[in-house]
Amino acid sequence: MPARSMERCHEAVKTHPKTGHFETHHGAVEWHILSPKGEDFKFKNLVLWIDEHEELLPVSKRTGNRVDKKTFYREIMRLKSDNEKYTYFRNDYHGWKVIKKIIKVVDQSDT
Repeated sequence: MPARSMERCHEAVKTHPKTGHFETHHGAVEWHILSPKGEDFKFKNLVLWIDEHEELLPVSKRTGNRVDKKTFYREIMRLKSDNEKYTYFRNDYHGWKVIKKIIKVVDQSDT
């Protein structure tokens, strides 16, 4: 496949509602999280939410810098996993809590 054609395919994947960086991404799930200040956040795509709310990410006591977006994502996913397994290894990450179990978003228009 020619390089130009591949570039167009990659761009199409990035801009398509089901594969791009959108709430409608095929892997998007519903979230309900609580900030350390008690603010409720409900949304469908954790990665997108983190990108849009980077200023809310916690500051590491060790480094004095905001935690990395990937670190925050990983730790919130761990909280969700612990909640679903009822292990409750930890119930928060820097004060952030997962309130609602995630539910797979199913698009009924494709069936």
